[in-house]
Amino acid sequence: MLLEKLLKEFNFSTNTFNLEESKLFDQYFERILVSKGTFLIKEGETERYSYFVFDGILRCWLLNHKGEEQIFWFCKEGTFSTLPAYIYCHKGR
Repeated sequence: MLLEKLLKEFNFSTNTFNLEESKLFDQYFERILVSKGTFLIKEGETERYSYFVFDGILRCWLLNHKGEEQIFWFCKEGTFSTLPAYIYCHKGR
């Protein structure tokens, strides 16, 4: 369950919530399986979702003016990608 994985990442007891509460939390998320090398968003698109990395790692990168990859964010297993929230909170700054 997603909630259990999230609690473990932040060193909280997995007994904090009962099974019914965990299921309630999980129902607000859609599980998608993504293969290595898959792009979740491409240049020119607007990221509208936040992703929870259940297994593996998410790498965020862009190409600089020389065409080289510049990694600016990693999301490890058990965490959320937070780029949409960051952009929304820092709009116009």
